[in-house]
Amino acid sequence: MKMLNNKNPMALNLEGLETVTRKVTIGFKCKAPVKLKLANAAGKLGLTLSEYVENIVLNAEFEGTTDQTEVARLKATIDIYENEILHELFEKHVGETFNFTSGLGTEMRVCVRELKDVYTIILNAYRVKKGKKCTCNTEFLI
Repeated sequence: MKMLNNKNPMALNLEGLETVTRKVTIGFKCKAPVKLKLANAAGKLGLTLSEYVENIVLNAEFEGTTDQTEVARLKATIDIYENEILHELFEKHVGETFNFTSGLGTEMRVCVRELKDVYTIILNAYRVKKGKKCTCNTEFLI
């Protein structure tokens, strides 16, 4: 890749960026109120201004595209939560609290308020050891 704009003596030399694996700095000028608005939004999310702007840029890159690999990945993620048994367990146990020891030996207390809470319980309730049967540390009845 050659210089972005050969007529501008301040133009960036982009040669070699294709092989760089670390993050690089970019910058732009904006009016002070825009920066304040971005900084406030970042702060509310617990992000730095840089992290927040990076996310905006990365999200804008995918808007309007039909990257089938990304679409398939997102559908697979959603499909995890569209499981009939998961929904039945949620409906039956919403509002209940489960105390158990996770597969890693950590004491856990999970109150079922959302579908993801059921998923969390299922994932953490099993103790998995190589070469042995899985054992469950809690009971979930449908």
